[in-house]
Amino acid sequence: MIRVGLSPRLLIPSIALGLLLMGAPALSQTATLQNDGWVDNTAAGFEGGFITGEIGASVFHAESQDDYPVTLQKVRFLFGGEGQGEMYPMRIKVWNDNGGAEPGAQVFDEEFQLTSSTMAFNEVDLSQAGLVFTGPFRVGIEFVHAGFPGLARDDDGANNFPGRNLIYAIEPITMTPLGWVQSAAFGVAGDWIIRADVQISGANPEPEPQPEPEPQPEPEGQPEPEPEPEGVPVVLNISAINPTEGFNDQDTDVTILGTGFGPTTTFRVGSKPIQDLLIQSPTAALGVVPAGIVPGTYDVIVNDQAAGTQALLSSGFTVLAPSVPPAKGGDCSTIGAAAPAWSGLGLLLLGLVALAVRRRR
Repeated sequence: MIRVGLSPRLLIPSIALGLLLMGAPALSQTATLQNDGWVDNTAAGFEGGFITGEIGASVFHAESQDDYPVTLQKVRFLFGGEGQGEMYPMRIKVWNDNGGAEPGAQVFDEEFQLTSSTMAFNEVDLSQAGLVFTGPFRVGIEFVHAGFPGLARDDDGANNFPGRNLIYAIEPITMTPLGWVQSAAFGVAGDWIIRADVQISGANPEPEPQPEPEPQPEPEGQPEPEPEPEGVPVVLNISAINPTEGFNDQDTDVTILGTGFGPTTTFRVGSKPIQDLLIQSPTAALGVVPAGIVPGTYDVIVNDQAAGTQALLSSGFTVLAPSVPPAKGGDCSTIGAAAPAWSGLGLLLLGLVALAVRRRR
């Protein structure tokens, strides 16, 4: 039986999923793995930018390598921002994690009814699912709705564990998957408040030493084995830039999404290089479009100098002319407004003409 509930204040009745799952072995010690620094009854930020199909995920590591294997018992997380006390369907997903942007094998995927709350954890009991890990693992919360209620992040304004807070992103207009990206690339300043309760095994016994096998002579006349084929290279591509426009009298911070980014990757808007470039991952980069570009719409171009490859996002960024507010005629409250140079001379001429007319009379 897998149970879902609010902890510690609210509890949802247990629900049976009818799964025939192998029980986890009895282990000696429990621990809570977390990346966030949130404390009960303190402020938290709720992210309402998720759309259907996107996932917020945390990667968890045991405190020590000697703690492995660990068995996942519960997943707890804050989920709210709107709809206090209302229930929403969400999917819980679990993967082995290999340390890269993409997770390893998926080992759990199930839909649950969760309750929106700004202070109480939603709690999912996975103790009967037999989820045993010999290394890091990833827990994701997939959205079945868009917007709030959303996942919570701690409010310290920093990612305490870079690389452990992730978003599986989808381009909202075309619904094209953008893949896994670090949450900081989307401006999320904080760690997801997602926690994993595990049972740990303690120190693993040292294996008994085995005698080294004696070297065997190589048979004569045997052809040398062919080298293993290398993996298929990731195609260099740009799928999106955010924002898509900026004024030409100021620098514009941008986030670029795509595939195949690396240390030798460069970007430009038209012929102007994007400055202060920071490659976050093979699928995300940060940079600055410099001021001074002639207004117009430009292709966004990515180059990999080492591989000699190039890709572009056609008409991806628009440079706008500076927005200058119109002069307010007759508005005496406008600070720093100067009368036209010709206005004083005109008034003087009108006065002279009027004086001449009066003298003639």
